Amino acid sequence: MSHLKFKAMLIVLFDIQGIVMADPVPSGRTVNQQYYTEVLTKLLERVRRKRPELWRIGWILHQENAPAHSAFSVKQFLANKNPPPTIHHTSLPTTSISSQRSSQCSNEPILFR
Repeated sequence: MSHLKFKAMLIVLFDIQGIVMADPVPSGRTVNQQYYTEVLTKLLERVRRKRPELWRIGWILHQENAPAHSAFSVKQFLANKNPPPTIHHTSLPTTSISSQRSSQCSNEPILFR
């Protein structure tokens, strides 16, 4: 019996209605700020087409604290969208469920209008 070694990465973006976009990351590709900006470009178009009601009233993009998400070029890309997103800080804990640490998280949902 042979054992296959297969690794794959899939970026899945979803909302309460279901999957908005799934983007398979090419083998050997690193998800850096450049690649993440490409994914966001596709996401913006996908939301405009698949969720026009959200596109009109505004929607929130919740990102983790990964380096590609918090890179200056990504923030600049999002800020240059018309209109620019509103950034909100959440109070979700990063390493502990204690209420003391919950205010130290820097996850940033971004509201698009």
